Amino acid sequence: MENFLQELKRRKVFNVATFYVVGSWLILQVADTLFPAFEIPDSVLRLLVISLAAGFPVCLFITWAFDWTAQGLMITQDAQPNEKITLRSRDYATILLLLVLCGVVAVQQFVIYTNSLSNNEVDSGSLIRNIQADEGIAASLSNGVTDPLLESFLPNADMAIAILPLENLSPDPSNAYFAAGIHEEILNRIFKIGDIRVISRTTVLRYQDSELTLQEIARELNVAAIMEGSVRFANNRVRITIQLIRASDDTHLWSETYDFPLDDIFSIESDVALNVAEAMEATLLPSEIASIERQPTESTEAYTLFLQYRYQLEQENGRFTLDPNGWLEVGIKRLEEAIEIDPLFANGFAELGYLHWVKGQISPLAELAGLYDQSLDYVERALELDPTLSTAYETIGRVAFDRFQWEAWEESAARSIQLDDIDGRASFSFAMALTNVGRYEEAYAQYEVAMSTSPYRAFYREAAIAARIWGKDYQTALDMTDQYLAVGGDRNAYHAFRAYTLNRLGRLDESLVEFEQVTSEPMAVAMWVIPGYYDYLRCQQGDLELVQEELSYLPAPVRELRLQHCAAGLVIWT
Repeated sequence: MENFLQELKRRKVFNVATFYVVGSWLILQVADTLFPAFEIPDSVLRLLVISLAAGFPVCLFITWAFDWTAQGLMITQDAQPNEKITLRSRDYATILLLLVLCGVVAVQQFVIYTNSLSNNEVDSGSLIRNIQADEGIAASLSNGVTDPLLESFLPNADMAIAILPLENLSPDPSNAYFAAGIHEEILNRIFKIGDIRVISRTTVLRYQDSELTLQEIARELNVAAIMEGSVRFANNRVRITIQLIRASDDTHLWSETYDFPLDDIFSIESDVALNVAEAMEATLLPSEIASIERQPTESTEAYTLFLQYRYQLEQENGRFTLDPNGWLEVGIKRLEEAIEIDPLFANGFAELGYLHWVKGQISPLAELAGLYDQSLDYVERALELDPTLSTAYETIGRVAFDRFQWEAWEESAARSIQLDDIDGRASFSFAMALTNVGRYEEAYAQYEVAMSTSPYRAFYREAAIAARIWGKDYQTALDMTDQYLAVGGDRNAYHAFRAYTLNRLGRLDESLVEFEQVTSEPMAVAMWVIPGYYDYLRCQQGDLELVQEELSYLPAPVRELRLQHCAAGLVIWT
């Protein structure tokens, strides 16, 4: 051993190793200080550590095998027989110092790595608490969600806000649409502030008239601040009272009462958003300020029609219908009137395009091409007026998909989810299309985005469960049914989902128990295919004639979808 140490000294291995370790440690200290300042990812620092560690044995080998001489790099000559090198105390001290330095660097990097893992676990936990808000909704995130997807939703609780529904104090109860519309518009404007995380409208609606304290609501939603207030609309004048409260100690961060004519509504909504940003000490970019201050229309009359359409859509939960008094037909009439009043109303054109696509889904086939052409005309006009509208790109993608224009579909859908997808509708649309072409893993990820953005939209979960079934991931579909019911999903659909997935998993006795829980009431669902799962089981039970008789009264597109499942009940379907 002593001879080996002597040879290491003769070949200057100790000196080079010491300089290498000290130099590497200094490089890592500088990198650890400067990388965050320049927003260089942690992965680059880890790569640097690995590179320096890998270079250490290479450096030692080169030092052992070669010498720098006046003639250049030469192979190190063996020691002369009579050559004797004495190891002194300082040599042993150098060896000890080298070992200590190696240990310090190794321990330091281990601590950094474990802290990083710990922080990721904490962040993921706070994300799940944010999305669940009650009865175990976060369990859906454990099904197929990758770490990068989770990281894209990691919340900063200190800059998170829940804007509770504004109380309607208008003397005319029919003006409830106005309070709902003002609430949505203020939420949308604050959403444009990159520093602030805003809880979606569909999530906060469940706290309307809630008996929970503000602190309890904030804890459920994992937010730092709560905004609440009221709206009074009468005789073309509006009074809005707003207060922003820090949840931890009930301190008022900002409050204001606005009393103004209706024509000033847009400037007031912008002022609210800007004051919230200031109160929460958010950094506002010039582009964000411009976006917040941009008026959707010059006409309060057109704006009122738009708010009425949105309110009826929300009240009817967006279910597909051709009822003349339903949200779809009435919405088309209101928006047509709105863009006639204001031909520069971009949001009006975009929504009209979307509504014509929806109508095409449930209209006779002969009307489909004309409705799609109208849809594209409207959204293309919307993009001429405002090229940042996610809804317009989403609709273009929907039409392109239905017309088998795959490249245009994927390009438009990808664009739609990059813009302000406030309620997750663009992600939901993309997920449905991905499901239809069998790209299930990508679809699952987009469904998670949509459900994370609007956890309480039951029909998002209906489609997400159906996608898992089509991908033959029956166990995950079964696991997701409890979250579906917790967010207000139809109870009959819940039991139909469970009965069908249990049947496909071979748990026939449990399937029959769930099957018997379905009542005679029709299922209040957006996905026509869900009753088809029930038809499948009924056919297995021998109710073929009764099912066929019921289906004969349904519109052709719905009947055909459900007949497919009915037929599947008579054969072995794998």
